[in-house]
Amino acid sequence: AQKKRDFYTGFLGRRTAVLLEDKVDKTSGLRRGFSRNYLSVAVAGADDCSNRELDVRIDSFDNGWLVGSIASDERIESELGAATMPPPQ
Repeated sequence: AQKKRDFYTGFLGRRTAVLLEDKVDKTSGLRRGFSRNYLSVAVAGADDCSNRELDVRIDSFDNGWLVGSIASDERIESELGAATMPPPQ
């Protein structure tokens, strides 16, 4: 458990792309997701963002999950395809 904590806390203050799931943590109310390297991330302010990849700033580590908030409204380009990207203007 200490190795996981040490590894995860190395991401504090960083920004990373997170693919958000439909799952919401019952205790915190935060939406769950995973980074591109499969780190578990709980995200604040992501109520209507399931199945989207967003830029997330990692703020803390709690109960085995990184906890972050949306860093910007812009979607991250990913292997998921154009369906997750905003329409060109």
